[in-house]
Formats: sequence, C-alpha cells, structure tokens
Amino acid sequence: MNKRHLFTAFIVFLISSAFACSAFLWLNGRQPATHTGQLVFASAINYEKNVDKITITTPKESFDLVMQDNYWRIGGAEGYFAGLKLVNDLLTSMTKSVYYSKQPATPELLKQYGLEIKENGETPNTAEIKIYSGDVLLNEIILGQKSENGLYTYARLPNSKDIWLISESFTLPRFRYSWYQQPLFSYPEQSIKSIASLKDGNKSLLMRLNDKQEFVNKDLQTASAPLFMDELKYVIFEDVMKTKDFDFSQYPQSRKLRVGTFSGLTNELMLYTDGKKYWMTTKLSASNLTISQFKDYMESYKLLTDGWIFELPELSGGILYSTEF
Repeated sequence: MNKRHLFTAFIVFLISSAFACSAFLWLNGRQPATHTGQLVFASAINYEKNVDKITITTPKESFDLVMQDNYWRIGGAEGYFAGLKLVNDLLTSMTKSVYYSKQPATPELLKQYGLEIKENGETPNTAEIKIYSGDVLLNEIILGQKSENGLYTYARLPNSKDIWLISESFTLPRFRYSWYQQPLFSYPEQSIKSIASLKDGNKSLLMRLNDKQEFVNKDLQTASAPLFMDELKYVIFEDVMKTKDFDFSQYPQSRKLRVGTFSGLTNELMLYTDGKKYWMTTKLSASNLTISQFKDYMESYKLLTDGWIFELPELSGGILYSTEF
C-alpha cells in the first residue's frame, strides 16, 4: 500500500472517529442513563452527604426507612427499629446495581414485568424506591419482577418509556410490618423448661426437668398445648407503640405469662386485649448463673423491647391469650 492510500485511509479514520465521538457525546448529553454498566443509584452513592431516608411504596402501603441515632428505623411507627438484614440487603443491592440492558416499553411488557402503571399514574405494580438526603431527592426508580435466573430485576425510571434490566435481586416485602426487626422472640419447644400463667386470678403451670420429658401441670399430670407451643416458635408483630402512649384502659383483659428456658433465661410477657386486638409487652431476665453469659444478648433485647408494646396478629394473639393448660 502506497503513501497516498495510507493517507486516504487515515483521513477516513479521522472522519469516522469524529462522527463516532459526536454521536457518543450527543447521546450522553441527551440520555445520560442509557449506558449499560452505569450505577443505578449513582446519585445516592456519590452524594457528599449521607442518605437518611428511603421511601418504599408498594401496592399495599407506603412507608419510610429513616436513619436516626445511627439506626435505621420505620417512619410512622414512632421510630421503631427496621430489620437489620432486610435493610443491609437493600443497601448492598443499591451499591452494586448497574444498568444491564434496555428495551422499549409496551403495555404488554409493562404488565409482564410488573411495571404496569395504574390509572392514577402513581403506585407501581410491585415497588417504587425514592432515596433522600434531607429534603433532596437523589434517586427514584420503579422495580418490577425479577428475571428468570433471579439475578436481575426489571425496572423503569419515572416518566421513561424504556424498560431496564438491572443487576441485583431486590427483596422488598409489601407490608410495613415485615420491615420491623422480626421476630420479637423465638422459643422452640425443646428450649422451654416451664410456662407459668396468671389470668383472671387463675394460676396454671407447665413444667419439666429436661427436654426429653413431657410437660406436667401443677397437679403433676401430663399436659400439652401444641398450638400454644407452635406460636412461641416464632413470634412476630404487626404494629408497635411506646408504652407511655398506649391507652391500657381500652384493653381491660390481660394475661401474664412467664416462659423459662433451659439456658436460664426467663421472659415475662403481659398480654392485653379488648377481645379483638392483642398487644404484648416483654421483659427478659436471667438467673445469676447465666446473666454474664447472656449480657450482650440481654442488652440488645432490652434496646429492642424496653418501653415498647407490640400488636400481635389476631390469630397468634388469640392462641397465646386463650389457651388453657
């Protein structure tokens, strides 16, 4: 190839490169979020101030995760603690998620991927996330269904006509109570040594010497309460209030339960009901032999429960309140 051909080829290369660069810059200026590999939550991650509020909207309700005193708490629940694992999973997904691929939206695809817009144009079919620092909105995105392999999530930016496939699989429960630090407590039957009850002046008791024995009552007769024991395995709550704000006069019926474990822990439970709703307080203590062993656990438990009263699901509360033994 002679010098003339080389020169011509070089000129063509420069012209082609110029067009390519111009097209790239135009596209980047007009549609900065169209490039695969860009962080979905770049504005929040790169912001010089801390993210202190995340608003989550689902078809069921809308609520805030709020940073307060170095803890993530549930807004609208008097500042009760958000579930550590759920929040950590969400924050981890936010820091890693990138745009993977894009396709034009159609009504059929929006419905298929869970991104269909309701008639009022507000609540998405699955979930919407808004991230704030103070009053500054940093990021906003609507999340739809997960991909078939579970590694990606279909998403849409507000006022966008495109559907994005973004990396990370977001776990976003639809109900606010799922975001509380759950469960309230958990006692598998094999861990329970005794259960004492006081209701309407009547005392009852279940007890045993080891986890291989069956329970006996105060008359030393074999006794069991399988539904009651099942409820103690994993106790969750649907709402929470500060005890100082709770109107106990509206819940005149009560039951006191004292659950003792083979590890030396005792949990004193007070249940209050009006016959429809069930609320409960919990207070953990330990024997002198085990208090040092569980010191950190007890301090954490006190942080999560001291000064709070918890509303139990109606079925669970009814079983814990009504079961006789």
